[in-house]
Amino acid sequence: MGTLKKEGELASRALQGVKAVIELLDGPVKHVLCSTQRTVKLTYRLLLSRFSKNSEKRKEKSRDAARCRRSKESEIFTELSQQLPLPENVACQLDKASVMRLAISYLRLREILEPMAEVAKSADCSPYDSSVLEALDAVLLVLSAEGEIVFLSGNVGRHLGLNQNVLQTCFLATQKILRRWI
Repeated sequence: MGTLKKEGELASRALQGVKAVIELLDGPVKHVLCSTQRTVKLTYRLLLSRFSKNSEKRKEKSRDAARCRRSKESEIFTELSQQLPLPENVACQLDKASVMRLAISYLRLREILEPMAEVAKSADCSPYDSSVLEALDAVLLVLSAEGEIVFLSGNVGRHLGLNQNVLQTCFLATQKILRRWI
């Protein structure tokens, strides 16, 4: 890009120089210089066209690369949302920020619950399942030591009228205030 621009500037300067000389001369020499002027003009136009074609090709390549990156990113987020333990109708409606937030919450939940699972296996406890929540007609809310929502049961919508995602997002917004109280 830099060399083409420099060549274009040189051609422009040469054209100006040739014009100045032609104005000073007369006769057959002027005819020869006029053809030189045309050659310089053609060279200048050729350089400009090469520069603009390269620029357009570069822009097109950049657009294609960006489109490809966005496509790959979208595929990754779709795959990640399908791996989350969510109902199909909820997972397909999530935006990228929600997918990331829920994936992080899921990993935190696993981090908290894995040691408990080891204790439960050694103590010969019965495993927890969702039927307990249904039988109690209750909502399960798990908070981390920092006061962040790690898990919120799916039946919260039936009790509060809002789905899990909305409540977790609202809770994140008010979390700083709640930390002051805790």
